[in-house]
Amino acid sequence: MRRPLFFSASTLVLLSSAVPAKAWDQHQLLMQSIGRTTANLNRRYLYEKIAVPSEADEKAMIHTLATGLELREAAIPVYSQKHPDQKQIEVYELFRSDMIDEPDMGMDRDLPESADPNGVRKWMGGATGPTSQGFRHMIFPGFDYKQPLQTFQYPFHSVGEAPVRYQRLLIMSDKFFQEGQKFWGVRTLLWALHYLQDLHQPFHVLQVPYWKYLPLSDIFNHFIARCTHTLGNYHFAYEGIALTYLKHYDDMYMRDCFETNTQKISENLSEIIDKSRDEARNMSGPLYELFGESLKSPGIDLPKGVGVPDYYEVIKSSREEAVPKLREVTCRLFQNMAQYTWGMFDRAFTYTPEASTKRGR
Repeated sequence: MRRPLFFSASTLVLLSSAVPAKAWDQHQLLMQSIGRTTANLNRRYLYEKIAVPSEADEKAMIHTLATGLELREAAIPVYSQKHPDQKQIEVYELFRSDMIDEPDMGMDRDLPESADPNGVRKWMGGATGPTSQGFRHMIFPGFDYKQPLQTFQYPFHSVGEAPVRYQRLLIMSDKFFQEGQKFWGVRTLLWALHYLQDLHQPFHVLQVPYWKYLPLSDIFNHFIARCTHTLGNYHFAYEGIALTYLKHYDDMYMRDCFETNTQKISENLSEIIDKSRDEARNMSGPLYELFGESLKSPGIDLPKGVGVPDYYEVIKSSREEAVPKLREVTCRLFQNMAQYTWGMFDRAFTYTPEASTKRGR
């Protein structure tokens, strides 16, 4: 029997928008979790020291990148300002730094219309505010008539730029590495990986992961607004569950979810998108079982911090089978993410785990 959940007390954007994430909004925690595993032991490139650019050189490059990639320049942090005396840094310190979160720090927000020539922001978060970055961090691939309930979305055609942003940044990162500019090669690789990791979140690749999330009782009462509200709540509830797993890494035995002996490389992300959409089927039912209809309440607005449950207590105290099922799905997504993260770093530093093992490193 479902245990009732009690929250305190209000709308967002999803059927017509994108929602900033929570667990996937703290990519640094994901990278630190990946970095705590044994997979990094033979990767000597992680401890290679690379030069940190001067403040003037860094600002000049930020301007170049912002212009070429249509980013909000003022929102890109200047690393050398925070570390004025640092001349070198180990790759590993960048690997586990907050640089991977920089795409969520405002560079994709409040952009001019020229950055959205296809006008997809009206369906994915609007043109202003925190949710205006959503069109670059998600992809809704389009309605498939063969799977009408699983792929329902509006508009019916593909919207979202996450794969495109990933590809552009990967090309740029490759160029920096070829030129020997490893600081910028790593930094732009981390930006690229941000979008790759975003697409491991099922709500980032499916607009309506489960029809029961829809407030069908309000179909004649501001239905679109109610949909955006309830979908936002379920989205953030899953983010909250996943973030809790990360924050309680040892307590919840998450290490195995990041351990991997397999590395994957991707340049177009289609495999990741397909896997995330498949996992949405496994995630959506248990999430609904855990929270039930409670997240459809107008008095709960998780994206705005209203009525947020204690996720740790929800996980620990629930007797629902939904909790282990959610953990299994999240664990698989985290492990797949770890495989791609290592694969793309290995690729950048031309590292081959098999060759390293043969050399006895």
